[in-house]
Amino acid sequence: MCSSDLAKLRLINDSLEPVIVELIRTVRTNLKENEDTIEQLFMRLADEFLTRIDMAQLQGVWSDYQEQSKLREVWISEFEEQAEVLEIQRAALVKNELKILGAVLLDVAHELRGLIERLLEEYAHKQNIVALNNRRAYADIVQRLRRHEIERDKKARVRWEKRKEAWYETLHDRAVAKCKATLESKPYALPKKRDTLYGALRSQQVILFERRVAMWMDLQSLTPPSLSTEKAALWMENLVQLDKEQDLEHKQRCGAIRKFEMEHFEDSRKVIEGLKKELKGYEIGRASCRERV
Repeated sequence: MCSSDLAKLRLINDSLEPVIVELIRTVRTNLKENEDTIEQLFMRLADEFLTRIDMAQLQGVWSDYQEQSKLREVWISEFEEQAEVLEIQRAALVKNELKILGAVLLDVAHELRGLIERLLEEYAHKQNIVALNNRRAYADIVQRLRRHEIERDKKARVRWEKRKEAWYETLHDRAVAKCKATLESKPYALPKKRDTLYGALRSQQVILFERRVAMWMDLQSLTPPSLSTEKAALWMENLVQLDKEQDLEHKQRCGAIRKFEMEHFEDSRKVIEGLKKELKGYEIGRASCRERV
């Protein structure tokens, strides 16, 4: 009878062992499969996608990772709780079997009660050692899993910060390229208004030159007896007036050109200053990423 009851105790232990093995397999499988989900999250930050995302999407990847990290902790905690429940169940079953065994032995044995109680205490002690070793084993598994998760979170944070820095660098390069393209575009490199102003200056100079040539041709036609002091004085007066017109025209049109060039320079300077301000913000962001890494 004693041998049969001890066999029951071994059966209890053996029957629960596959359950705990399945719990371990389940938690490890969940954690392993979840690694693919996490990798897919970080794939959203691959180089070819950095130019298409904004800060909200970048932060969203880390938020999604944190949700996955919480889910992994839930699986580990569930394993810890389920293992504890199994040990409680094991203890209850063992206690009940020992209680039955004690009753049987006291009923049929010819030995003193004290010897039977010591025998039962010895069996209980052995089962307590089994339970204690099991709990230590479960605690060790949980500790190693959580330590692994801490390391995983640290590496994930470093990885995300590096991707964030790469994102800032992408923004930096895009801003520089955009500024360069703007300054090299026709409105800045070959502004239409500049052509219009210089074209008008050349046209007016041609008109004034043709008037001057006509005056010189007219002067050459003034020969005796048509040449007179009055006509010569009139010709000189017209020439002086033409010089004044040309000087005024030159000042006005050149002034308009200078004004345009100053305004155009200021517009270009604003583009460059805007770029500097933008790049400064990106550099602050990149520096922050490097400090965290």
